[in-house]
Amino acid sequence: MDPNEEDIMVLTYPIRIIFRKTNIFVFSHSSKLSTKISANCQRKMSTNILVFSHSSKLKDVIEAVVSHNHYTVYGLKRDDLLSFSWLKNCKLLIFHGESICLESVKHFVERGGTTLQIIDAPGPEGMAKYDCVVVERSLWQNVQELKKIIRETLYRLDIQLNTDDYINALCPTPLHLFGGYSSGLALTGLRKKWQIDDLSQGAGSKFDWPKFSQALRTKELGKSVIFGEVVTSTMDIAEEIEDEINGIIVVSHVQLAGKGRSGNKWISPKGAVTFTVRLLKPRSFAFGNISLLQHAASLAVVQAIRRKRGYEDFPVALKWPNDIYIQKDKVGGVLTKCSIGKDICCLIGLGVNFDNPAPSVSVNQCLQQYGLAQLSSEEFIADILNQLENLINLIENHSLSSFKELYYKYWMHSQSPVKLKSENGLLHEGKILGIDNYGYLLVQVTDNTVVEVHPDGNSFDLLEGLIMPKFKPT
Repeated sequence: MDPNEEDIMVLTYPIRIIFRKTNIFVFSHSSKLSTKISANCQRKMSTNILVFSHSSKLKDVIEAVVSHNHYTVYGLKRDDLLSFSWLKNCKLLIFHGESICLESVKHFVERGGTTLQIIDAPGPEGMAKYDCVVVERSLWQNVQELKKIIRETLYRLDIQLNTDDYINALCPTPLHLFGGYSSGLALTGLRKKWQIDDLSQGAGSKFDWPKFSQALRTKELGKSVIFGEVVTSTMDIAEEIEDEINGIIVVSHVQLAGKGRSGNKWISPKGAVTFTVRLLKPRSFAFGNISLLQHAASLAVVQAIRRKRGYEDFPVALKWPNDIYIQKDKVGGVLTKCSIGKDICCLIGLGVNFDNPAPSVSVNQCLQQYGLAQLSSEEFIADILNQLENLINLIENHSLSSFKELYYKYWMHSQSPVKLKSENGLLHEGKILGIDNYGYLLVQVTDNTVVEVHPDGNSFDLLEGLIMPKFKPT
């Protein structure tokens, strides 16, 4: 589920950009120092990247590929580097050609600043003093190829790119398989499309399997993990699993085509927690239980935070039917997909803005603002699975009153006034009573009639108190 679906794209938040915007400065012999630097002083977070080049083309290419919501690109001359004033806000220094031996640059490196040297050809071993990328002279005439090299290099250095260049800088990576049942998994369908490495205990993977497994307290969920640093969609991968094993999860750091409601697709950047849980249940698993899974998953995300000691009052809450909010900012969502064959196969996709950089609102960012310790993504996923397995057990054991009690404890809507727009276009005022045993919203209108609202047939703006049908009145 897209954690920012209401904002259309996870990478674009035009309203929240102004005070969080960061800048990129480019040093180039052919460009003048911009007079706009003073405007940056008004921004809370100002991070600059400085590039020194004999050609303005480098500045132009960087300006084309980086996110304008995060950076402003400038060009500077060598004389500007003699001053130490640029050190305060500088994160990355880029220069084309020979190394710059200035006291200010030396001081920047000693402080832990990052440098990138762009050279035309490989030199003798040990010649380059800094992180180095080779761009052959012939490629400077090929703007598209130059952009490709620059975007991939900047992405590696965690520089925010614009949406199109972010996608172009990425490609799906091999999958890593580890966990207790990994050796017995055939994964025949997946292996036809993906390279899969069995890493047993997760050594060499960017997913910390030991930390995850230490925090996991489930009987079935999460005992086997498929991890891909960059994937199309965790749900797409989960759909390709043919093995009859319950509880396997697919985790990624970046999704290129994540799944959302109504067929929406989206991009999840670095910092988001995105994973899909694959449940196998017997056909006796009731229909009502299936419809409650999305509510159980979103509740599990909230409980994974607020059940921690000291985190009880942290303002993360549920917005019906499947969203997670911190105050008025959406930080997560859930999507469920079920199919019936020999067994019932349910895929639960979760996406949470967990450690995303500004301007996104993320869990760890908000925890820090509340003076609480930040969480690790592996422990967070494990805690979600711990909570989810308990909640599914409540549903299967028909303890719906206990489930609802937990759900209402963390949701945003008890007795909230709402306007219900009927198929003929009329507005009916009412209040939200709760959910029924299928997870549908119960709304009492002015004549005391209780209306059942289904999540898939209506559009919602419950924060503004409006529910309306997705189809036009006849």
